[in-house]
Amino acid sequence: MNNKAHRLAWLDGCRALAALLVICMHVTEIWIPYISADDAIGQGLRAMTHQFNLGTFGVYVFFLVSGFVIPFSVRGEGLAACRTFLIRRFFRLMPMFWFSIPLGVVTTHWMWHKDFGWDALLANVLLLPNLFDLPFAEGLYWSLQAEVTFYLLIAALLLVQGFARSSVVLSYLGVIAAGKLLEKSGLQAYHFYPVAMLVLEMLKIIFIGWLLQRLFSERRLGKMDWLLLGYLLFQYFVKRPMNAWHFYQHGERWLDHLSVTLAIVVLLLFRGLNIRHALLAYLGKISYSLYLLHPVIMYSALYHVAVTPDSFLRQWPLLWVLAGVLLLTVAASHLTWRFIEWPAQQWGKRLIVRQSVPDVKVQVQPAN
Repeated sequence: MNNKAHRLAWLDGCRALAALLVICMHVTEIWIPYISADDAIGQGLRAMTHQFNLGTFGVYVFFLVSGFVIPFSVRGEGLAACRTFLIRRFFRLMPMFWFSIPLGVVTTHWMWHKDFGWDALLANVLLLPNLFDLPFAEGLYWSLQAEVTFYLLIAALLLVQGFARSSVVLSYLGVIAAGKLLEKSGLQAYHFYPVAMLVLEMLKIIFIGWLLQRLFSERRLGKMDWLLLGYLLFQYFVKRPMNAWHFYQHGERWLDHLSVTLAIVVLLLFRGLNIRHALLAYLGKISYSLYLLHPVIMYSALYHVAVTPDSFLRQWPLLWVLAGVLLLTVAASHLTWRFIEWPAQQWGKRLIVRQSVPDVKVQVQPAN
């Protein structure tokens, strides 16, 4: 492991934790009808998921990590740097995403006799189904829309040679301004409105990771960056906890109001304590596959229970079901990493090298 990878190994731990939380939340949610009254751990997880959306919390951790690591993948600025960045991100994200679509269609829709036509399939391939009021092949694809939007923003900054001198503050304010304009646009009735508003909200979280990366790597933030950092500290460590306390006093869901705050704390703890472990590093490496494949495994298990009244899974406590889904997902993710993700990333690197080598015209001198 090179020095840079060693210094950033704690980020794989964050990814691993995020993936595990998402899996725990989703499996618990769909298994609620089958949790027996004497399953103490299952009932505890059920109560926790009712009070706190672990899945959303895990996604927030993913977003913070994305904002933190993206600057490390930038090499220079200008057209060549923009092209290189987009090729890297494309081959990192899209092949595995496209591979998961038919699996999601079968296990999330067709097995349950839900409509999912060719129009929905094409819209999913383009990652735009909710713009046309069509279903996602997997419900968690919404988070990829925020990721892709962030990548396109970075690419635009690279293209105009503004990434190095760009301010996170301006990007953050731009997102806020876009949200305000949308609110006053009168477009609330259109399908793209809630999609755009959600993406803008998620971009704010990604920008927090970007700001923290600049804080820890440069240690020389501008005045506006420090003002934004102070504003975020107030929002997430003063205002949000006060709101949570208000909802707690009224007996309402309150932990959800601390999701982003706790995600920031997790990122800071992993970095501050430099938490590294071989298992976490491995799970972090395959975390994208874990994220995309666990719905396939868990809905397959749920279908087996639904159509088989005497299914052995009905007798399992929730913890066993979680462990089974996780083990099968890890096994499947290992294969997709080995045969899809890793080869795709290597193809991207070869394409970058091929495009970076200028054409050399060889002139043959006539023989004397």
